[in-house]
Amino acid sequence: VTQRRIRELLAREGSRIRQRFRQVMQRVKDRATIAELENALAEGRIAEVLADVEAAAEVIATRVEAVHLAVAHEVADVLSASLDKLVTYNATNPRAVEVLQRNRIRLVQGLTDQQREVILDVLQAGVTNGTPPREQARAIRDTLGLTPKQAQAVTAYRARLETPDPAPEPSADGAAAPPKGRDPAQVDRMVERFANRQLQIRAEALARTEAKAAVH
Repeated sequence: VTQRRIRELLAREGSRIRQRFRQVMQRVKDRATIAELENALAEGRIAEVLADVEAAAEVIATRVEAVHLAVAHEVADVLSASLDKLVTYNATNPRAVEVLQRNRIRLVQGLTDQQREVILDVLQAGVTNGTPPREQARAIRDTLGLTPKQAQAVTAYRARLETPDPAPEPSADGAAAPPKGRDPAQVDRMVERFANRQLQIRAEALARTEAKAAVH
């Protein structure tokens, strides 16, 4: 397979993985409303969120498996043409099955474990800082699908936005104006845009890694 063809495969299959990741993670976020997350926290059902993420990871892993199979069959076709004899890829071969299964487990566990770490960080910070359950629920939803490092960036971004600007200098009559703060709805919109950008970055990184693994 030529370098040009490898680049084409990376672009095509990477796009499919990226699109699938965004789709399934958006479904998880759509299901995990702040009210539902707050109730889950109050009732000790936060594991259900992890179950949703794990289910999403399984869907993503299935898409990645499809990429591996598509690439393998394409390589077989290229070899058939270059060697002038029939070359096939047997997806039921025990070795091939083992490789695909191992890759699936790695991907699903990796995504689930990272989300578990993100949620635990939110809960621990909530205990330490006395954060109300609704705010903890909001923080969990803000960071669904992100790595721990990205989640920290989103949390810090919200904290900066919610910090009122310093009070201006007193007027000539000595009256001090109160510090200016952003409207909560505006903060939510800005955080959502920032979190979506982080999710896009995550999707691109995941797609690039998994597409390269499939092609090489």
